[in-house]
Amino acid sequence: MTYLSDKPKSRATLVNETGLSDRELRREIENARHRGVPIVSNNTKGGYHIASDLAEIQAFRYDCISRATKLLNMARANYTIDGQIGIESSWR
Repeated sequence: MTYLSDKPKSRATLVNETGLSDRELRREIENARHRGVPIVSNNTKGGYHIASDLAEIQAFRYDCISRATKLLNMARANYTIDGQIGIESSWR
């Protein structure tokens, strides 16, 4: 992802610079993160960028865990809607 640096860029800017669709760009960012590229994003800096230090990586990691926890809690809250059988047992 040579188009990223420590200066944040919005997704719209990256789509324009790379020629990728928004979906393709998000997939590329996700794949790069899985390969260990420290791409972070947050609302305070306004875009995607390469983390400049460990604290920035840790803050991004905390944010991801927080969002994942909220999504999991929402899924669990909807577990028994209309008496449907859920998948709770597979989460343990």
